[in-house]
Amino acid sequence: MDPRDALDETLKLFGIKATTLAEASGINPQMISKYRNKHQDMQSINLLSIVASLPRTARFHFYSLIEPEIEESTSITPVAKERAGEYKHQPSAVPPSPYTSYLWQWLSLNQISPSELQTRLASHGINPNAVQEVLAGRSPTAEERLQFNQVLSEAGQADE
Repeated sequence: MDPRDALDETLKLFGIKATTLAEASGINPQMISKYRNKHQDMQSINLLSIVASLPRTARFHFYSLIEPEIEESTSITPVAKERAGEYKHQPSAVPPSPYTSYLWQWLSLNQISPSELQTRLASHGINPNAVQEVLAGRSPTAEERLQFNQVLSEAGQADE
């Protein structure tokens, strides 16, 4: 999804007002409005300031929406998998889903093992097999994606 559409959807979903976001990020509210309405582009540094000002759960949601737009060449999935050591890379005719890359990046950045993630997700009623399948490359359902993002957000807050 295009970053401006992802931002717009995120703000609507979480009920965040652009004026509140403008105050938190230091970006002019008119600039945010023009960007959301596709009247003006925005420098990436300004977009990053806006995204950094989002609440953690909203930020996770935003990044999960734009993840498919990120080229495969920018993915650190093989590095994250190698560090995790629990899942071996197996060549496949089907590339892993973008959300799989996102999860592996999250694991690497938060220094959490895949088994610990499975335990945390299972404690929230999420099927451990679904976690394993997504880490192996399957695209999550929309419901799974929202559940994962909520737990990842909570886990990140607990680890700070």
